[in-house]
Amino acid sequence: MTEGISIYEEFDALRTRLYSDGDTSVRPELERLVSRIQRAATAVVNREVLLCLSGPVEDWIANNPDALCDDCENYYTTPDSWTAEQCAEWLDDRGIEVDPTDYDGIDSDDYLEALQDIVRDNAEPAEVYEWWAVSGWLADYLRGNGHVMLDWFGIDVWGRECTGQAISMDTVIADFVQAKDLIANGWGD
Repeated sequence: MTEGISIYEEFDALRTRLYSDGDTSVRPELERLVSRIQRAATAVVNREVLLCLSGPVEDWIANNPDALCDDCENYYTTPDSWTAEQCAEWLDDRGIEVDPTDYDGIDSDDYLEALQDIVRDNAEPAEVYEWWAVSGWLADYLRGNGHVMLDWFGIDVWGRECTGQAISMDTVIADFVQAKDLIANGWGD
């Protein structure tokens, strides 16, 4: 690893050299870094993702229709703490066009509130495919980063919004590895 930069900065630099500049000589080093990140992600899943609870949670939800509103966080998009840029990005990602000239002459707080209202009007519930019991450490990260979390009889349960691949391959797990700087703490060795 290059001295003074993180593994992620090095990864981004190598990826740019390979894919933008066509420098194939960096491929072995890039593969080595990807392998370390993947090992750290696998270690996170093995330690912090505890048990699949999809069956019991789905049965419970079927018998308690208000459960997702009462006991679930981040099930609906809530832009209350978002900036205007975050609202605009969310809307753009969904193909919802907002013409900023429609808001000429209003102050920035009113513009932000208008964008937040548009997000709320277009928000749909999260599409959860799997429910997983997770550690408190991972739950705090997921909750704080807008992922669906259910307090199910005192158990932190993550509503995974994808399926069909290993959890260690989910972007959110790689983001967690990076946010907690787990590579520097030996998780990818």
